[in-house]
Amino acid sequence: MHRLENLLVAIELRSRLADSFPEGAEVTSQREYFFELPPEVCHLKILGFSKEIGSSVSLFPSVMHRLENLLVAIELRSRLADSFPEGAEVTSQRVLEALTTERCNERFSLERLEVLGDAFLKFAVSRHLFLAHEAMDEGQLTLMRSKLVNNMNLYKLATRRKLQVYIRDREFNPQQFCALGRPCSVISTNEMESSNHTLPDSRLLNRTRGSKLKGNKHEHWLQRKTIADVVEALIGAYLVDGGFKSAISFLQWIG
Repeated sequence: MHRLENLLVAIELRSRLADSFPEGAEVTSQREYFFELPPEVCHLKILGFSKEIGSSVSLFPSVMHRLENLLVAIELRSRLADSFPEGAEVTSQRVLEALTTERCNERFSLERLEVLGDAFLKFAVSRHLFLAHEAMDEGQLTLMRSKLVNNMNLYKLATRRKLQVYIRDREFNPQQFCALGRPCSVISTNEMESSNHTLPDSRLLNRTRGSKLKGNKHEHWLQRKTIADVVEALIGAYLVDGGFKSAISFLQWIG
């Protein structure tokens, strides 16, 4: 299975000489030519797939839901790749796994990557503190490390980078699905948009001091620990796909 981000399009060109000769003429054998071209210079044309069929496919809630999730992962991966060179070494599928919590009830979740990322985070921070603070004893090093790797600090670093908007933390409900360009049963007014997407300074301060943070445009509130877990899972994702150097680069990017 080809990966979406580095797919090479194989174009098969077959000479149809038999169709160009009159009946009874000697037909030469067909030849096959194969070329590999980058997707940037190609156009995909699907025959036998009408506009009406394409419009109907957009009405399948599960298909559109999975496509949306994958596009979210691709967007985050692209953002990370633009931020540091090693950001492109992780696959979009791995990023999606790191962004998906168990509450989504998918066949994958961030749990395994979180365990790996948590272990590597503690190792990397311990090594950095050991080399940077030679005069500190083990108690001081342990205390400083705990302040750097605890959930509150990871939560602050993640929200500073706006990672919470990419997190998938809610089970898909087909009954709440609204196809793009189709009538929706929930009507959003200007007053609703204002109250949903903005908070006064005092309310925002109270919210961020609590245990939850608004995650994305679907008005979903995320637990602080969930956001911290995603950071650890992303560390694990870079460790699996890119190795130590990629994981360290991600840590440096997030702060």
